[in-house]
Amino acid sequence: MSKNITISIISHRQINLVEKLLLDLEKYDFYKKIILTVNVNENINILKNFKKLSLKIIENKKPKGFGENHNFAFGYCNTDYFLILNPDVRINEFNIKNLLNIFNDKYVYTVAPVAVNNHGLIQDNARKFPNITDIFFRVFKKNIDYHNYDNIFEVDWISGMFMLFKSIKYREISGFDENFFLYYEDVDICKRIKVSGGKIVVCNNERVIHVGQRMSRSNIYYFLMHMRSLLRYHYKKYGN
Repeated sequence: MSKNITISIISHRQINLVEKLLLDLEKYDFYKKIILTVNVNENINILKNFKKLSLKIIENKKPKGFGENHNFAFGYCNTDYFLILNPDVRINEFNIKNLLNIFNDKYVYTVAPVAVNNHGLIQDNARKFPNITDIFFRVFKKNIDYHNYDNIFEVDWISGMFMLFKSIKYREISGFDENFFLYYEDVDICKRIKVSGGKIVVCNNERVIHVGQRMSRSNIYYFLMHMRSLLRYHYKKYGN
């Protein structure tokens, strides 16, 4: 299998999680290189253990937003596909070909697998576009029941924890909107894909583990940042 994917990962004091993810990625050979952005100062000596990986490290002098970091990493992408991964993703039994085959449909911009937690319970990494009250009442909403769907199916948007893009499509929509510093970058980019006539697709027969926790539910700073991004999204003009 040709190595035709560039992976972008951001560490924000998450180098221990990055280590676990890199250990997972060592088992695979579907990617050409990994761009790791160290967003804040932290000890990265542990990365010396990954000499066999084609790993480029970017160390920011000051923190940048989620979208800005991935857009900058995309500048080093010379492959047909660009994969965004969060450090808190674990990849075990996984066949990337099942995701890549979906791009045979020329209208597909981005693809994701189903995300599960450590106990195998399905997470909500694929959703409908949010409304203004979602941040308050999301706890009462049910996740998508993936058992009711085919092997592949379209959704409104997918979480930024795992987004596989066709590079030419990522470039066409100018990547992430950097006005979103944190939260809703993934919603916004998927909204722009939809407006342009593109598709966002979930691969129902592939799984990754997502062990993340939402800081906005327990930290007032992140909650307010979440609210700010929510309002930015809802007041942004999409299409005509």
